[in-house]
Amino acid sequence: MQSTEIVIALVFLVFGAGVALIAGYLIGTTRNKQFFAERLRVEKEESEQKLMELQVQQREALHEARDETARFRSAMERDNAERRAELQRQERRLQQKEEALERKIEALEQRERKLVARERSLSTLRLRPGC
Repeated sequence: MQSTEIVIALVFLVFGAGVALIAGYLIGTTRNKQFFAERLRVEKEESEQKLMELQVQQREALHEARDETARFRSAMERDNAERRAELQRQERRLQQKEEALERKIEALEQRERKLVARERSLSTLRLRPGC
């Protein structure tokens, strides 16, 4: 009977080893799945966090670009207003100079007319007999 007991013990041993191997495999696979599922979850959370950070940076960059554009536009408008004001001042000065020249020309023409009239009166006086 000892040999049957040894055979039975060996069968139980082989069966136990098989069960242990299958259980180890199943436990290992489950743990491996859990490990990779956890890694995948962590990676997904990190990716989502990075995406949110990038979106925030993008909004900040867009806001900054809009502000910079507004500052640039304001500076350009101020520059243009200054240029227009300077042009208007120059135009007024030119107009004043033109008016002053026209007055001088008018005064010279009037002087010339007076001189011509005086010359005529002198020449008529000279032509009169008895003067």
